[in-house]
Amino acid sequence: MDEFLVSSYYANLTPEVMRFAKKVSSDAKNKIEAAVKIFSFVRDLKFGASPIYRASQVLKHLNEPLICASKAALQVACYRALGIPSRFHVWKVKVSDNTIQRINQLLFAESKKKLKSSWILYHVAAEVFLGRWIVSDATIDKALCSVFRVFDWDGMRDVFMDGFDYLEDLGSFADIPKFIVRLSRGSFLPFYLRPFSRLIIRSFNKKLNFMFDRLRNLSQKYC
Repeated sequence: MDEFLVSSYYANLTPEVMRFAKKVSSDAKNKIEAAVKIFSFVRDLKFGASPIYRASQVLKHLNEPLICASKAALQVACYRALGIPSRFHVWKVKVSDNTIQRINQLLFAESKKKLKSSWILYHVAAEVFLGRWIVSDATIDKALCSVFRVFDWDGMRDVFMDGFDYLEDLGSFADIPKFIVRLSRGSFLPFYLRPFSRLIIRSFNKKLNFMFDRLRNLSQKYC
């Protein structure tokens, strides 16, 4: 368990992260309650497209959209700061047809251009040891409830991200795997486009976050 309790590159236990974890869980009576409070806080940070930040960097971007791996980095680091073993779990996923259909109904009903369902992604979430290893996926924030089911967590059952088909379980890791970091920086692009990867990714992220903000604006009507 030692490697799941200590600082790693992305789940870095800086003094700021340590203080933050203790503050969020300050009135918890036990480790399960503390883990639930950390989960709830991280879940309600905006989900969206961003670089993969280290936990200490996430604290500087709490009001901005955060990719799943960045949210998981803060979550894992906070669990470890409280003496709760935690690690990263990775899957290959696909945006489900139902999710694509729902987004098209809400945002593109009057448009000839529709969102397509061919997105294959690599998803990262926190996994925590509370008597057994439990998936504690805090990716989707409550304000996206017009499309996704957003779950609470009791500290005892697995919670997975809604709205995606899970294609392949790639296992658990003490830190965010390097192949995930490379993908986030554009290694999936054809070689002739890689010199422009920052520009391409920045443009894509901007469009995706704009779409999520439009969906959040519908939350009061549909949730």
